[in-house]
Parts: sequence; C-alpha cells; structure tokens
Amino acid sequence: MAAHYYKIIYNLLSLKNELYRIKEAKFAELINELRKHQIQRTEDDERIPSLVDLERNLGYKRAKISKLIKELNYELILSLAGDPPVIINRVVHHICIHEPTEELWHLSRKKRDDMMRYNTWLTIELPRTPSIGDTIFIRFVDELDKYYHGTVHEVQHNIYGDCQEIYIEVHPYKNYYHKWVSLKEEYERDIKPNRF
Repeated sequence: MAAHYYKIIYNLLSLKNELYRIKEAKFAELINELRKHQIQRTEDDERIPSLVDLERNLGYKRAKISKLIKELNYELILSLAGDPPVIINRVVHHICIHEPTEELWHLSRKKRDDMMRYNTWLTIELPRTPSIGDTIFIRFVDELDKYYHGTVHEVQHNIYGDCQEIYIEVHPYKNYYHKWVSLKEEYERDIKPNRF
C-alpha cells in the first residue's frame, strides 16, 4: 500500500511532543527538523512541510527520507502503547445546533437555504461535555435570531496530537425520544429483515 506522506508528516507534527520516546540515532536529524515546525490542528495547514521540503532541509535522497518517515511514524505509534501515557492538554468543543439535512430534503432548495441561516456553530471550551439526551441553552446566541438551544443527539470525539476535539450535534426541536424512534425505525428497516 502506498504511503500518504503528507498525512504521516501531519501526524508526526501533531505528536511532536511525544517524539522524546524515540531513542534511535538514525531518527535524530529528522526529529530535530520536525521540532522546528509549528502547525495548526487542521490537516490543510500550509505550514506542514512536504516530503520535498524535508528532503531539501536534511540533504537526504528521496528513498532515504521516505523510509525514515514511515519508520519513525511506525515506531512512534508503537511507543504510545506504553508508559507514560499521552497527555491531552486541551479540550475544545464544537457545538452545532441545526436541523439535520436529511430532515430538510423534502423542502425546496430556497426553503432549505433559508432554514440553514438559523444554524449555530460555536467553538468553545466547556468544563464538562454534554451527554446525548442533555438539553443545552446558549443564552448569548438568543439575540442573534439563530438556534440557541436544543437536545444533544450526537457526540463525537476526535484526538489530534495533544488536543481532543469534541463535536456536539444539537437538534433545536426534537428531544432524544425522537432520535430513539428514528434509530428504532432504521433498525427495523435495515437490520431486522436481514435476519435468518
């Protein structure tokens, strides 16, 4: 399988605080070069060095740098299974209060676009993550003519290096009972008929 070097380099940079775990001398120059770079948490950050940039900065041939990057990534991932554990320093919550797109398909495109202007998307740090079924109110959004409250229908956790991003989907009208009913209907439609 071909390696996706951009993604490997992104992963190494997002975990560069953990590179101290790698003691092999053959990785020393590459680790020092990676430590020089600062990136954001998004994979489309233009500051992520390319394979060509690393090749040029280190004076290595393409085959050597390619092999080193893959081996370093492999060794780093293996080392994360041991002690000490990876420390997540930051938790960011992305809250989206909206009517799910699948509930709006029956409307005209103009009406759907009109409804989407009420959607609220916030990035904040909360002391506690809301659970599925919780009702949340974001009072400072109330005056903006946007959705400001609803019931949490989905919570997704993503870990990027030392940051945990939590995506929280909130439905502005339907409580968790409606979500349960739709899941039950989906199960009965898709799973139950396929049994024996």
